This record gives sequence, structure tokens and C-alpha cells, in this order.
Amino acid sequence: MFLSNLLLVTVFSFLTSVIPCTIFSGVNASSTEELVRRFVETSMLCNKHKYNPAVSISVVKNGSLLFADGFGHVDGTNSSSARPTSDTLFGIASLTKAFTATLLATLMEEKGIPLYTYLKSSSLFNNNHMFDKYEHRTYATVKDTLSHRMGFANHNFLRFGKYRSTDIFDICKNLKKKAAIRTSFYYNNIMYGLMASLIEKLGNDTYESLMTSHLLRPLGMTSTTFSGNANIEQLDLARHCIDTEGSLYNVPYSFTRKWAEMAGSGNILSSASDMGKWMNFFLSGGKNSSGHTVVQESVIDDIFHGENPIPQSAVDYMKYFTQPEAPVTLSQDVYLLGWRKGYYRGLPIYSHTGSTWGSSTMIIIIPSKHLGVYVGMTGRDKDYLFRTKVVTYIADLYLGVTPWIQPNQSCDFPEPFFSDWSSNKLYIDRDENATRPLNEYEGIFMNALYGQVTVARNQSDDLLYLQYGWAHFKLYPRTKDSQPDEFYMEGQGELHNIINFAECVFSHNGTHIDKVLMTKWEPSDVPEFARVA
Repeated sequence: MFLSNLLLVTVFSFLTSVIPCTIFSGVNASSTEELVRRFVETSMLCNKHKYNPAVSISVVKNGSLLFADGFGHVDGTNSSSARPTSDTLFGIASLTKAFTATLLATLMEEKGIPLYTYLKSSSLFNNNHMFDKYEHRTYATVKDTLSHRMGFANHNFLRFGKYRSTDIFDICKNLKKKAAIRTSFYYNNIMYGLMASLIEKLGNDTYESLMTSHLLRPLGMTSTTFSGNANIEQLDLARHCIDTEGSLYNVPYSFTRKWAEMAGSGNILSSASDMGKWMNFFLSGGKNSSGHTVVQESVIDDIFHGENPIPQSAVDYMKYFTQPEAPVTLSQDVYLLGWRKGYYRGLPIYSHTGSTWGSSTMIIIIPSKHLGVYVGMTGRDKDYLFRTKVVTYIADLYLGVTPWIQPNQSCDFPEPFFSDWSSNKLYIDRDENATRPLNEYEGIFMNALYGQVTVARNQSDDLLYLQYGWAHFKLYPRTKDSQPDEFYMEGQGELHNIINFAECVFSHNGTHIDKVLMTKWEPSDVPEFARVA
């Protein structure tokens, strides 16, 4: 197998050293499609991408779907499983946000409610006590929530304990601000859960039904569905999968459903064909493939209206695609409503990425060239390297310029431009000893926002176990770094081989353990759970 893979890479390297300089005047469709296939297939053979077993690609230009296909195999742990097609579903993760923002803006336009309306108003939530601080209760608008300028840390792991849409109002009351409203960029999935609840209130139906009737059905997106309520075991779905400690594991369907239960931020499953229709919808100003208006162009304009500057620290991974170190610049400068505005090769673009447990995506549309590219893949994609180089390579082909990267360079990237990249994968040391008797860590701990965490010792293996909602973890002491009360967190049950954390930290007040800190759950606002029993 190694020799055959090596031979294939060598053949591709030879072909791409000859072909790229000759194809960009009068490109024909078949040669361009072949170059797309070569690049994707060559990249999938790379060692750093061997844990991305399935890929989905679609390209639209001038209103037509020029390319839609799948690569690899749909079951990450079974290499003989079927190859994905243009209709195979992938979890699109945070690309869902553009769907949510568009649906909400459409409903509000139908009712004559401006997007800058206060959330507390009688036409929206009719609630003066939604948030802890006066400024949020009084001045927060729909645009503030959709553009991540509320000033709240993400707290995404609330989904373990408070994951239903009905929990969203309890969450909002206990969120503590990290910054004043409209003064910062704090990416926040929970706020999109709040907007999903607003959609249901305005539309008097479920989020899923309203999304289907207002957008998916009129656009002909017949394959697209929702991971929170679909019978996903029966779907033509590329199975979400994750590499953990050197092996690949399928994400349990039950985990995928629960994680997506709070709608709005990342619960849509879609295909290459359907995402082509989605890109053309925006490029046409709100029309479907038949030319019929689905959403008023004024709504599309509102979606693409600049709202919130994105600090460099929030998109640090973009350094791998920024000149002068990289050959080209792809930027994400302003967060709009479910989209990011930036530039690629000096051309204005709208883009977004999505990452969830076992699935990674990216979308880019270039309005001035009537071009859109979508990529979905199973597995992790650290620093967005795989999806971004694929999207930009394909964009270059259809822009008619020589791609900045070639197949024979794909495996080494980000070298030679950057030499300090590392996968930084977590490996748990299961042989360290705790520095205190384990019974000192046992107890019940509470946090106003999250609720209850329970820590108990298991008699059979003499290890600590931590439970929060439907999430269970086995705790292994982490003492080699002279941190006496730190523990690795190894997921159990539905989380086994899917989610591990490098640490949780117990606090000792001089007489006893009084707190447990989930330092990896939200580093910008670490949840502290105080002992109550």
C-alpha cells in the first residue's frame, strides 16, 4: 500500500509539474475538473490528512454548477465503504449560521421588523430580563447577536448539560460579559441558539420546519436536513469521525444528535449539489435556479452589510494564508450576519468555515467573478490547512490564474513558507499518580451558568470519574509538570475516543479541595465549579 501510494503521488507530481502552466488560456471544463480531482486525491494521500477519509466539493460560476462530487469513503473506519457522491450529506457545522441569519432576516422583513430592533421589544422576545447586565437587557439587537458583538464568551460545552433550545433563556440570564456590547468580537454559538428560538417565536413553528418551507424547499435543496432531529442512521451521510491518539473513530450518531440539539449554529447536514444551489442563491441576489425570487435582494444586502471587525487574534490560523510569508493573502476582516467579509487575491469575498466533532467545512463566494467554492470533509482539520488550500486552489483554477500551490507541494504545506507548524495532538499519560488521596477530590460542585458537576471515585479501577449532564469523563492524574491537582479528562460512553481534554484543575484552599476549574472548556472565561457537597 505504501509503495502504491508513493507511486501515485510521484505520478501526480510529474503531471502537475507539466500541466499547470499551460491550461489557463482557454481552460476547458474537463481539464479543470481533472486538475481538481488530482489535487484533492493527492492531498488525501498525505500523512497529515490521512484522518480526513471523505471530502465533498462543489463549484458554481455564472449561475451554473460546474463541479460537484465526493472523494474517499463515507465510513471513516471502513476503507471499503462507498465513495461519497454529489448528494452525500456532510455536517456543515458553522456554515449553518448563514442559513439561520438569512431565515431570521426573511421572517423579520415579512413582518416589517428592522434587524436593529431591540431583543426586549414586544415585537421580538417581549422580555426585559433576558440578560444579567442592564446594557444587554436594554440595548441588545438582532444584529448584535448575529455579528458576535454581544461581548459574551462562547461556552460551547454548555451543550453537555444544557443542550435543548428550551435551556437558552436560563443560559442567557447567567452569561457574564467579557466586554461591553458592540466593543468586541467574541464568537458565540450560544447566541445563534437564541436566534433559533426567536425564529420559532416569529414563525410559530419549529426551526427545522421554517427553514425547510422558507429556504430549503424553494431553493430545491432536497437533500439537506438537520442532525438534531433526523434519523441520521438511515441517511446517505459521510460518517463523522475523529482521530484520537493515533487511531480513527466514528462519532456516535447519538453524540451528533445531542450536540446539534440546540439549533441555529451548526445543526445542518448538506451535500455538494445542495451547497451549489446555496452559493448561487447568494450570487444571484436571492433567486433560485429557476430565476424566481426566494428572498428579497434587500435582505441579502442586509446579510452582507459589515458589522463587526474581526481581530487578528481570532483568526490567527490565517497567517498561513497571508503575504509576505505565504504566496497569496486570504483575509477574514469583518463579521457580517453569518458570513465573513475579506479578500482573496485582492478580490472582495464572503466566506465562512465550520468545524464540529468529526466534520470540517469551508465556503467562499467571489461576487465580482460570480464564483463560489464549497468543501466539506470528515475528520479534523487543524488550522484549517486542508480545506483552505483546497478551496483556494480550486478558486484559482476557475479564476483562470496559476494556483499558488501545486499537488506536489500539498503534503508539505505549510512548509516551506512556515516551519513551526505542529499537529499538537493530545496523548494522555495514564501512569501518573495523584498527589492527594482520591477521596479528597470527590464531591458535588456547582456553577451558576453550567449547573452541577459530580466527581466520584470508582472502586473497580480506583480512578476518579467526572459527570456533567450527559458527558462522562475518566480522570487521570497529570503531575509530571509539577501541577499537583491537575487531571487529564478522557471521554467515556458517547464521548469515548471522541473528546479528551488536556486538563481540569482542582483548587485547594489550604484545608480541602473547594473548586474544580474546567480550564479547556472556555479559556477566555474559565468555568469554576464550587464545592457544595
